[in-house]
Amino acid sequence: MIVDILLTIHFILLILISLRVLSRHDLTSSARLAWIVILFILPYFGVLIYWMFGEVHLGHDFGKKRDDIIQRLHTHSPSVLGHESTLEKLIKPAYQASFAYATKATGFHTMAGNQAELMADASETRRRMIADFDAATDHIHVLYYIWLVDGMGIDTAQALIRAAKRGVTCRAMVDGMGSRKLVNSKIWQEMKDAGVQVSVALPLTNFIKVMLFSRIDLRNHRKITVIDGKIGYSGVVTVPILNLW
Repeated sequence: MIVDILLTIHFILLILISLRVLSRHDLTSSARLAWIVILFILPYFGVLIYWMFGEVHLGHDFGKKRDDIIQRLHTHSPSVLGHESTLEKLIKPAYQASFAYATKATGFHTMAGNQAELMADASETRRRMIADFDAATDHIHVLYYIWLVDGMGIDTAQALIRAAKRGVTCRAMVDGMGSRKLVNSKIWQEMKDAGVQVSVALPLTNFIKVMLFSRIDLRNHRKITVIDGKIGYSGVVTVPILNLW
């Protein structure tokens, strides 16, 4: 009797998930086929795998929070979002699809007036970025996936501490998985004590809740630094940014 009930539930889940997979417009044909194969050749486990990794889901209220932020920007600072007409004016047709995809994900349109410079190596990047931290007068915003407690990581933290102590508004956000060692380190507490506003994105404090209601593998993978709304670092690239904040 119990076996029959489990088989019936499993069959219903297979049908429902299969219909969901076939109706998703964000999947390619090959991706849909791959999920259907996984569902049917791995009894029970296929359903579990789809539950854990199939949907792009960060929590029940994540989408609403994002939409609220974009709406607030539209209301109070529409200029920072750019305008959709800029894409066709400035970007070559071959690259427009990539820029449009980024806009769909972030809500920010392409903006003019920027230029990029490729740093020579990690040492040059560290020297330039720390110097810009020490020269900041208004704010420093950092958003990192992996922030290690190593030479570069400590130098960056100490530069934020120095800036915060002289009155610069400093905000630091890190990923809960990629920067877990930093969050539990002494230097993280020192940043908080100095007045740096710190936050952990996608925290793993309640592992069971994360597993049940979101996806553990979807992380905040950005590496962004913004200084005084004029200079920004992304990875090993420094980009002057105008009117960002």
